[in-house]
Order: sequence, then C-alpha cells, then structure tokens
Amino acid sequence: MWPKAERALKGTAAEQACAELKRIWNWVKERQLATSSIVDLGEIRSLNYYTGLTFHILAHGPGEPVGSGGRYDHLFEQFGAGRPAAGFAVDLGNLCWAVNDCGEPRAARKRVLLVSASVDLFNQLQQELRAGGLSCAVIDSSGALPYAKAWGYDAIIALQGKGVSLTRTNSGKTDSCEGGDAATIRAWVLKALNTPGNG
Repeated sequence: MWPKAERALKGTAAEQACAELKRIWNWVKERQLATSSIVDLGEIRSLNYYTGLTFHILAHGPGEPVGSGGRYDHLFEQFGAGRPAAGFAVDLGNLCWAVNDCGEPRAARKRVLLVSASVDLFNQLQQELRAGGLSCAVIDSSGALPYAKAWGYDAIIALQGKGVSLTRTNSGKTDSCEGGDAATIRAWVLKALNTPGNG
C-alpha cells in the first residue's frame, strides 16, 4: 500500500502527512502494539478539529469502534488554552458487546442501578457500593426496570426520603429498609443480594 500511496500523494499537501503516518505505522508494528492494524487513507469523516493521526480500536462483535481518538492540537485554543493535545474515548456499550461476543464469561460481580433524590447520600452510596464489590450505575427513575433487565443488572436501589428499596430484576420482588448512612445501606444491600433464596 505504501509505495502506491507515496506515488499518488507526492507533491500534494498530503505528502508530509502520509510520511508521518508511515512512520507511526512502522513504530506500531515494530513494538507489536496490535494484533493487526489497518490504514485507511480515505477516512475523512468527523475530522474537522483533528490535526494529525486519528485511530479506531476495533473488535469482533459490534461492527463499530470500541474506542477512537487522535491529535487535536488547536482544539483548546477555542477555550483560551492553546496547547498540543491527544485523546480518545471508549464506547462502553460496544466494549461490552465485544466482550460478550468473544465468549468471555461475565464476571460474577453483582450489578446494581441507583435511583435517588438525595444527592449527598447518593454520592456516598455509590462509593460504598463500589467499595463493597458491586458494579454500580446511575439512572433516572423512568424506565429503570426495563433498562436493568435489558442490560443484565441484578437489582435497582432507590433512595426515597429516609428509606431505601431494593428491587430484584429477575423476580420484581422489592425489599426495603429504613435507611441510615451510606455504610449501613451498603451492608443491607450486600446482605439482601447475597442471601440464598432471595431471588
């Protein structure tokens, strides 16, 4: 590909960019940073703020990038802080899709969704539940149960006034307690999720 690209781009504004891309390609291959790499010289979408190399991380399953990013040296000038920059983002939905597609078993870790009206306790509870070994995500109250079922969450935890409720997604059974501080709620949640026969 490279000789053909170098001939086609010689003397054009893209010649230097092609040479830089070839250097990066060789650097990646020498260090075996990826099992396979593809260079797409025709990719031009969504490139208005990039100033150099862009990349996608691909995996079997989603048919969409698991991650993407690149260089954007002039982007921060728009915010009064001009400086060289590079970055990337990971699409968690596509990443989960790829992990499921490769046949890796899902971790046995319990997964819960939080619905809350009490911001202070809510933030403390997230930290406590994660420290207790639970995977914890946040959602507003509308559509929480269908979302939890679709994405394999074990339970929905709602803070309502001074009380806490836990609804199991597989059975719809709800338990509640009077609440307390975040550590007390965490202990109750862990007990409720790990007690045999509780669904």
